[in-house]
Amino acid sequence: MFKEILHRLQGRIPTLPSHAAYELWAGTYGEQQNNIFLQAEERALLPLLDEHPLTNQSVLDAGCGSGRHIRHCLDRHAMRIVGIDFSRAMLHRGAWASEQHPVSLVEGSVEMLPLRDSSFDLVLVPLVLGHVRNLRPAAAELTRVLKSGGRLLISDWHPENERRGWKRVFEVPFGEGRAGRFAVQHHFHETDEYLRCFESEGFLLEKRIEPAIDESMRKAFENNGMEKIYGKHLGSPLVLVLGFRKP
Repeated sequence: MFKEILHRLQGRIPTLPSHAAYELWAGTYGEQQNNIFLQAEERALLPLLDEHPLTNQSVLDAGCGSGRHIRHCLDRHAMRIVGIDFSRAMLHRGAWASEQHPVSLVEGSVEMLPLRDSSFDLVLVPLVLGHVRNLRPAAAELTRVLKSGGRLLISDWHPENERRGWKRVFEVPFGEGRAGRFAVQHHFHETDEYLRCFESEGFLLEKRIEPAIDESMRKAFENNGMEKIYGKHLGSPLVLVLGFRKP
């Protein structure tokens, strides 16, 4: 995914609307051996799952995709897990999760959740809100479905990546050794926009984590042929993770 973030390649890679992109990307999404961005996101987000036991907790994964965070919640013995995604192809990729006893998968949008009020103790919104132009409808829906005292964990492409001109790019194999590269449409939201939006819904900010490019990522950058980018941007934030509580 990161192999093509260089500025000089921006004009050569077509940008797809997010829904079309994920329908196309689903077959290879989440292959993480050298996926620097997903590794950094999980390194920041997973410790937040461990701060409070998930036993007897109901969890919504809003933007579940291939079910990578559903797996983590299963490992932590969540009582009930609902995964929702707007892409049927991504839900198909995550179909394994629906075979697990406490898990159900639903097609839908974070801006209009087909779920009951005050249904969840924990809501995860992993790498989703950058695909939403206006944060407020999504924030209102997330507020509605979360129980009083519940936690909301959000991750996104860091705003600094946007300022650097980087894009989330993926590769689709077309057979016979050929592949196409595409960028996913992303709506730029500053960190302060997130804070204002969710705090206006009554959420209290508890965590703000901004994982940066560091020594632990060197090998992944090298495997992607990005040694120069690693050296130039060492110490620069890569992911934004925010943890809120609903009073």
